[in-house]
Amino acid sequence: MNSVETEQLTMTPLTIKELLEGYAPNLAKRVEELSAQGLIKTDGAIDEIPNRGKKNIMPLYLARIIEEVQRIDDIEENKIIENLLRCGGFSHKEALVGDVFGFENEEYKSGTDTMHRWIMAYLCGVTEVAINEQDVHPETATIEEILCEESKAFDSRNRHNSKVSDTSKKRVAKTTGTWSVAEQAQHETLKRVNIHINSYGANRDYAYFVFKSFSEFDKLITNPNNPCYVETDSLKKTVEFFQDDVLDEGIQNHPRLFGALCLIYSNYLNSSKDKSAFTVWLEDTSSSGFKSYNDKFWSQKVQHTRNMEQTALRVLCAYNQWRRKQLKSNVIEISDLKDLLEVMNVETNQFVQDCLISEIPIKYDPIVTSHDEDDDSLDETFGIK
Repeated sequence: MNSVETEQLTMTPLTIKELLEGYAPNLAKRVEELSAQGLIKTDGAIDEIPNRGKKNIMPLYLARIIEEVQRIDDIEENKIIENLLRCGGFSHKEALVGDVFGFENEEYKSGTDTMHRWIMAYLCGVTEVAINEQDVHPETATIEEILCEESKAFDSRNRHNSKVSDTSKKRVAKTTGTWSVAEQAQHETLKRVNIHINSYGANRDYAYFVFKSFSEFDKLITNPNNPCYVETDSLKKTVEFFQDDVLDEGIQNHPRLFGALCLIYSNYLNSSKDKSAFTVWLEDTSSSGFKSYNDKFWSQKVQHTRNMEQTALRVLCAYNQWRRKQLKSNVIEISDLKDLLEVMNVETNQFVQDCLISEIPIKYDPIVTSHDEDDDSLDETFGIK
């Protein structure tokens, strides 16, 4: 795998084998297992290239996917398996003709809308595919110019095809140098708080937390008028605290929940005693502790586009219920949640009122049913100073 570098940008043309090894390492095994069952043909295509004499044919070993441009972080493995099972293997007729760029003085060609079909072809032992060479990058072209042309083609081809995730779009914008001022600002903020999200922010090898998706995380760092926004210095301190064995590595699969916890710890816990109690709750496995709740409870069936807000409200209500059993009074008042509640629907407002005002116990799917701790324990028992 060769990577060509400039001061800011790199261009890395990946073979299909390198692409799979780096971004879908288990996919080949899945196909092999299905092939062994006779469900997928893996010794070549199931059909011939239609109208072959009037098409450009390319050996598949010349195929390249440019890492910085394509959605290599969003390979739809299940869709690939589904398509291969439906056809019984790779079908030239269904794959149609893929658009490519040639490179002057190079044999290989880069695909603009071909990644998934080339992956399917490779996994099925196909050795050649039909292509349409839409243009050739001249030898004198700079990396910036190549990435710009490839990025334009990628955007054009995918505008009407399967949806590309916002996180993948952000990554491509960064790696091709076409990112906006706002995206650059997000990158710098994530670096400051030592978080890595799919090429944005801190180096993934040294970041405190690594997430695959933004998943509303930009709410914390982009707009001060958003009810989920956290001032950068405060967020930095919270992230530093959480990484010190407070939250386990599994939280990196739940960016919205992590964001909600950052919001609460930064903006809704005013005293060191409040923060200490919240930390104890996060580690508690008793019947109303944080770890007794099913992960899906926090962010499932939420208001559209308001996942992080609703998750934060559920966490706050659950924490308050736990703390209320000890202190016999609320530690979170409904007036404290005005900014979050005003953007939520009637059902969510009613849920919060039921929890805080009517003190109706939260219904949840518990993971832990037995516990050693008494919910009415005093602060001294929990080590809260």
